[in-house]
Amino acid sequence: MTRQAAWLTGDFSDTPDVGAEMAYEALRRLRFNEAEARRVALIVRHHMRPLTLAAAGPPSRRATFRYFRDLGDAGVDVALLSLADVQGTYGDTLTPETWQPVLETALSLLDSFFDARDQVVAPPPLVNGNDLMAHLHVAPGRHIGALLDAIAEAQAAGDIETPEQALVLATELAAHAVAPAQSATSNGKG
Repeated sequence: MTRQAAWLTGDFSDTPDVGAEMAYEALRRLRFNEAEARRVALIVRHHMRPLTLAAAGPPSRRATFRYFRDLGDAGVDVALLSLADVQGTYGDTLTPETWQPVLETALSLLDSFFDARDQVVAPPPLVNGNDLMAHLHVAPGRHIGALLDAIAEAQAAGDIETPEQALVLATELAAHAVAPAQSATSNGKG
């Protein structure tokens, strides 16, 4: 799929979303299955993302977590494609100053994916939704999923390491989310 994405990124580079849609449609016309066409569209849509990360220096653990949260396994393809994209764009004029940050970013992403997956890319959950509902005394809902996402990101970033720390973070986040609703009721509006 990386080869198809590489071929398509050069032809459909107007905007990431337009390019992704055009790549998807082209592959469907070529009788690629739905999953393959969607994966290539995802790769095309995000093929510049490692370059954006490289401009800010080596990606943090949090940035790496978000990258793979958004791209899943296709993040590996995107990292490799970004290297090929830079080489294809610059050719013989590619300087070490341009190449090194992109290479370091791609290596960092790939190292995290293959060697630190359980710490950075997809850490095992410290708590689950039932733990949060019991601890916070709340009903199920989207807010539980949002809290679990925030906990996973904080864990991947290295900010928390234990279930107890996860519950403290959830309490803090839930308090901030509820505060505006409580202040509206205390103002006599509710």
